[in-house]
Amino acid sequence: MINQFNSTGMIPIHQVSEMMSFKSINTTMKWLEINGVKIHRVSNKKYVFEIDILSEIDKLQVKELKKRYPEKWIEMYRTIATNQKVCELVLLQVADEPTNYKSYTMVKVNNKKEEGLLKQLLS
Repeated sequence: MINQFNSTGMIPIHQVSEMMSFKSINTTMKWLEINGVKIHRVSNKKYVFEIDILSEIDKLQVKELKKRYPEKWIEMYRTIATNQKVCELVLLQVADEPTNYKSYTMVKVNNKKEEGLLKQLLS
């Protein structure tokens, strides 16, 4: 992480807008709120911690990896992560989340006998 603003690890909201290519500060503020990133006021200016922004960006990538590669997403993410601290933070935040992707098969019954068997199996 390269923080050109100060040594606190905080960046101003307008810098977040530039990082995310948002056109307005309002859009940035809404994105921060939706993603649970805390905004801090310092001397009437709004700042966020840079690591929070970077981890939220990486979480988008992790969610996609979890969906596409449910068995080896952690190894894949560690391989492609560009920042070790962000990587470890994201893994701590995301690893315990349950995966909501369930596979299922639709069963079409052809006759009454199969319908009875299906009901018996599902009860």
